[in-house]
Amino acid sequence: LLPKDFQQKEILEALRIARARIVENSENVGDRFASEARKIHSGEAQERSIYGETSPRDAEALAEEGIAVFPLPELPEDKN
Repeated sequence: LLPKDFQQKEILEALRIARARIVENSENVGDRFASEARKIHSGEAQERSIYGETSPRDAEALAEEGIAVFPLPELPEDKN
């Protein structure tokens, strides 16, 4: 087994890489996330990968509407 510190560092690095790829290959729509996701889902806007900010309540509503959403991984440096 690997030491816990090593495992934690490996997991954090994998999360950093995943997050960077998402950001590099998606459009930041900021606080318009929920409305833009709905437009894409309904065909009113071009289909593309987006990321941005929304409330937990709006994220839950999107999921209930059949719109797949997931939070970007939160990293320790995000809290600084």
